[in-house]
Amino acid sequence: MAKIYVMYDPFYSGAVLLLDGLVEKQVKKLIDEFYYNNHNMHIIYGSTLPIMQLRVFIKEGVIKATDIEFEFLDSIVEHDSDGRFGLWPSGFCDYDMKLLDKLL
Repeated sequence: MAKIYVMYDPFYSGAVLLLDGLVEKQVKKLIDEFYYNNHNMHIIYGSTLPIMQLRVFIKEGVIKATDIEFEFLDSIVEHDSDGRFGLWPSGFCDYDMKLLDKLL
């Protein structure tokens, strides 16, 4: 079964970086290409927003939870059919929250 393999690596200089205003459109395009071609896709994102958008698309049914795998530090980050993560590894998509914490 084909999947989209999404790795989060905020330090990899070759990671895909998207402008905030284009994230929804670009992530939807990735999903459309995946379902059209029906082959494995691998992508590395260096920012949090595309990961969050994918989670929303899982919840909305745009992509099946079983068609995507999230990876961080050579580990799989398990998710459910609502796009929620079971365990949230330290360093995984947490830069925004760390900044917000500093504002409190």
